[in-house]
Amino acid sequence: TRTCAGRPAGCTQLLLVMIVGDDFRVALVEASYVARVPDFEVGGTAHSAAEAVRLAAELRPDLVLLDEYLPDATGSSVIGRLDAAVIVISAADDAVSVQRALARGAINYLVKPFAPSVLVDRLNAFARFHRLLAGDRRLDQTDVDRAMFVLHEGALPTASMPTGLWAWTPHTIRSALRIAGVA
Repeated sequence: TRTCAGRPAGCTQLLLVMIVGDDFRVALVEASYVARVPDFEVGGTAHSAAEAVRLAAELRPDLVLLDEYLPDATGSSVIGRLDAAVIVISAADDAVSVQRALARGAINYLVKPFAPSVLVDRLNAFARFHRLLAGDRRLDQTDVDRAMFVLHEGALPTASMPTGLWAWTPHTIRSALRIAGVA
């Protein structure tokens, strides 16, 4: 159990997240999103499949945010070797990639680009899911069904952004036009 030093009252355990992606800038952005969510902490970042497997064995994260496109292998090819819950975050938007990642054990799949709030929603849902399954106790089917429902309640359909755009892009453009006196 990790402590919650410096975290909000009521925090009983920090969930350790590992971020895996070939682009260090994207990993930094994802880490900044994770840092804003109570009860989560980024423990490390890997930039290849081999590094991800090594670092996961060392850190033992609760959750891995995993890109499908890595320089030495696909992200989905290492899901089973990470020994953690995995959310794939990738520009790989083809059905085969999504099916493969889910079949190999990913608990969720986010297609880039997406609004930051989408990741926050998935993280909060994972925290609730994790709490429902915490401890060493017997579960009945109702417990399992409730946990699965909670895990995916943060995955309600949202509007996706066209490739190359982020949720804040339209606001930024409008602001720039206003400043320039055009709008």
